[in-house]
Amino acid sequence: VSLGTGTSSIKFTDGDDELLVKLEARSLYRFSGPLRFEPWTHSVDQVTGSRYGVTFRSARANEPTGSSEQQT
Repeated sequence: VSLGTGTSSIKFTDGDDELLVKLEARSLYRFSGPLRFEPWTHSVDQVTGSRYGVTFRSARANEPTGSSEQQT
């Protein structure tokens, strides 16, 4: 969820290709498939005005939840 009065752009890259998407103020977006996981990465730039991002995530079924430390 993108809150605030400003707009911004989100840049996706996989090392070879790049995709730039404009994010309007008060917008909602969802990442899925390869874009959500590997090999794509993302960054937010070109912010105008104030912008606040709220991120909701869910763990993959085979990933531990809670602490990022591995249990031995």
